[in-house]
Amino acid sequence: MRRIIFITVLILIAAIAFAQQMRDPTRPPNVSTVSDLLPTSKAVLSILISGHRKLVYIGNRYLGVGDEYLGEKIIDIKPDAIYLEGRNGVITIPLSVPQLKSAANKGEKK
Repeated sequence: MRRIIFITVLILIAAIAFAQQMRDPTRPPNVSTVSDLLPTSKAVLSILISGHRKLVYIGNRYLGVGDEYLGEKIIDIKPDAIYLEGRNGVITIPLSVPQLKSAANKGEKK
């Protein structure tokens, strides 16, 4: 009985050691971490507009009009882009991901 437990433990240890050395076959070549695949720091991932409130998700946080991001001030938030003003003038950063159609817009024609 002890021999079976000992062999089982050895097999489990070998499996764990082998699993740690395996490379993910779905990972693109020349990519070492997940952060290498993420968009740049100035990528707008989400824009939320509700009534009088406008927020943008950029740099892993939500910001509003008047907030500062990377030394530039957010001067406007539109449904498809944000506008930053800094020492180089006004910069437009478009939404990085395609927008989903809401249920209210399904019946509208383009």
